[in-house]
Amino acid sequence: MANPKRMEIVLHLEKRRVLNVSEVSEKLDLSFKSTSKHLHKLEEAGLIGRKKRMNMVYYFLSADLSKEVRDVINLFARIGE
Repeated sequence: MANPKRMEIVLHLEKRRVLNVSEVSEKLDLSFKSTSKHLHKLEEAGLIGRKKRMNMVYYFLSADLSKEVRDVINLFARIGE
């Protein structure tokens, strides 16, 4: 992940499981546009998925993440505690 904000997003999703764009934007103190850009990059990389319900889009960690990737995410989560 080239941008530290993307790792923050992943860590928030690891902790909360599902977040919408507004929640991510608020947690990272980023504009809606910047947040959407980061979420798009993470989705392109296959790290997160999204589901649309009514007029809201919810993001979550991809179920297809390898054990190694999940281990790295968990390591960063423990370091951040």
